Amino acid sequence: MSKYYSKTKAFNLLLNYWSKHRPISEEHARWLKENCTAHIVKSEQILYAEGDRQKKIYFVSEGILARRKLTPKKKKQQLLAIAPPTYGLFTTKHTHSLTPAEGDIIALRSGLLVSIPYTSLALEGFKHLGLDEFSRQLVNKKKALLDKLRPLAFERDAMERYLRFARDLPELCSILWQQEQADLIDVSISTVQRGFSRL
Repeated sequence: MSKYYSKTKAFNLLLNYWSKHRPISEEHARWLKENCTAHIVKSEQILYAEGDRQKKIYFVSEGILARRKLTPKKKKQQLLAIAPPTYGLFTTKHTHSLTPAEGDIIALRSGLLVSIPYTSLALEGFKHLGLDEFSRQLVNKKKALLDKLRPLAFERDAMERYLRFARDLPELCSILWQQEQADLIDVSISTVQRGFSRL
């Protein structure tokens, strides 16, 4: 059976996430629908190309996003960041930055997203809704995930790097394909396959 996707569902999933952190009212839903955009995306769809002047957060309602960097000859890709459901990727370093983020933002899976313009987070009539708090939560979640990934880069032994990844980030290990895991932690696919057999 094919999966059901709708833009309304994308908004509702975001509101459901938000409601776990603060009381949600009709005003929150109105802000979302009037100022943000829901997207139904396909696997491999590019939302943001490196260097674009977008100023948005892409919130993942369903699916997986990644920040991808291609080598000059485009023979190999590196995944710089992953955003599973309820995470977000930013098109700049942060919401107050003018510096474009490194890499493209690409959908690893078909799914549902909500794009949130930075300008919508600063609207005078809606500040009481806790928009700053909402964006900070997404920043903090992104940083927490990167903090878990960063130590892996200092592990020289490829097999040990994979085993630490599987141990410390089981939530990513379980949703990423083996090639994606290899691209994320910079090991070979054969290392991932051999490591998987040892788990």
